[in-house]
Amino acid sequence: MKKIKNVSQWLDASCAKFPDKISFSNGKESLTYQELQDKALRIATFLAKNNYYKKPIVIRIGKTPSAIAAFFGCAYSGNIYVPVDVDMPDSRFTLIHDKLEVEFEINNDNYHSILETETDYDLISSISKKQTDTDILYVLFTSGSTGAPKGVAVHNRGVIEYTEEISRIFKFSDKSIHAQAVPLFFDSSILPIYQTVMHGATDYLIPTKVLIFPPKIIDFLNEYKCNSIYWVPTLYNMIAKLGVLDKKIPLYVNKCLFMGEAMPCSVLNVWRSKLPNALFANLMGPTEVTDTFAYYIVDRDFADSDVLPI
Repeated sequence: MKKIKNVSQWLDASCAKFPDKISFSNGKESLTYQELQDKALRIATFLAKNNYYKKPIVIRIGKTPSAIAAFFGCAYSGNIYVPVDVDMPDSRFTLIHDKLEVEFEINNDNYHSILETETDYDLISSISKKQTDTDILYVLFTSGSTGAPKGVAVHNRGVIEYTEEISRIFKFSDKSIHAQAVPLFFDSSILPIYQTVMHGATDYLIPTKVLIFPPKIIDFLNEYKCNSIYWVPTLYNMIAKLGVLDKKIPLYVNKCLFMGEAMPCSVLNVWRSKLPNALFANLMGPTEVTDTFAYYIVDRDFADSDVLPI
């Protein structure tokens, strides 16, 4: 594919190739590529007709395919999406609004009314012609562990180059079926979201009610034939230490990536013993560099007491 300047071009290409394929699902709500594009274009038209351009648009919907549609609605319209936790304290929400001078948000109350907007293809085309790859795509707010939370702005080119390089290293494709555990306001959500849309793959957003019961997580992976996971070590640890893998294993998983914390080799060894043919990789990087800049593909055995390289 030729060089692109906006991630929405990936959605256009995947929709043309796989219109009826599921793009994103959480088991309850699913969107095909055609449905995802249709909703995103309606949202984009609404934003454009209300004179929002290069503005931060807060997305307060939750971990759903609808939120992904809102992300791409912002991308099509040349705006900046800002995903936030629907359950965040009012004080943090106010901080985000004040810092960004937010003029509009998409939430569960107005989402469906926005979708009543008819797509204006000429309007969207005119916006596309003036977009550049250095236009900001999103702003993510850090956890604030070292002080006040700060917003990190990432442009389209950062996401495009990151996604292309991750794809080259880990060989994702249209056959990839991701199982996304992290909320959409975490930077590690960027990998499965854009690997999915770039390749015309599928991303299953694991619901919170599933994540709190480790056996159900494995059931979820098997039900949807997920073959790629990119999780924090805490989740791997919870499943391993509770002995879940002694009773059931993820039958289709062939890529196990992890980030955000140190992976104990004792936990890694449990997973490797159950999935001997899977690729395991340790990734690291801050929000400021579009999630990851260093990685180590596990290529040898480690004792439980060893420290995993990066």
